[in-house]
Amino acid sequence: MGTIIDFDQNGRQFLKWERPPDQFLAAMPEEWRWDFHIYLENTTGHMELFAITEQDHILGGGMVFKGLPPEMEIFEKEVEPLVERGYLYIGFLFVVPKYRGQFIGSTWLRCMKALYSDKGFWLTVEEPGLIEFYEKNGFKWTSTLVQGKRYEELLKSEPSKYFGG
Repeated sequence: MGTIIDFDQNGRQFLKWERPPDQFLAAMPEEWRWDFHIYLENTTGHMELFAITEQDHILGGGMVFKGLPPEMEIFEKEVEPLVERGYLYIGFLFVVPKYRGQFIGSTWLRCMKALYSDKGFWLTVEEPGLIEFYEKNGFKWTSTLVQGKRYEELLKSEPSKYFGG
């Protein structure tokens, strides 16, 4: 599947996804797959996929992107300072529905922060209800990005090395 980065007591693994993306795509929400294909076709040199697995099944996963993701180009002016400072963009973070409520998303974020402890992270959410989840995981709301009728909430997390992590 990929390079194992972390284990837990229950046999779950956090790993860098190095297989073809078919199984990864099949695990993510169906409505995201089309947008994700655009990333796969155009930006593979700038992104890495990571998953939490158990017995070769994906429980959750997401993408880390270096630079300005294509879908965020409309907010380039607002997010460029984060990109210039080397912050990594987190996108397409998902947990397979039957594994929700088991801290899979929080574990994924914790592992990413440990893996890239010298980097900050940023992300946007369209659903305000997700802000609380990310704040519980060390992100801080920064601003609301507006372009026409499109609104997204910008959150960021500082490099953990700044906090002695």
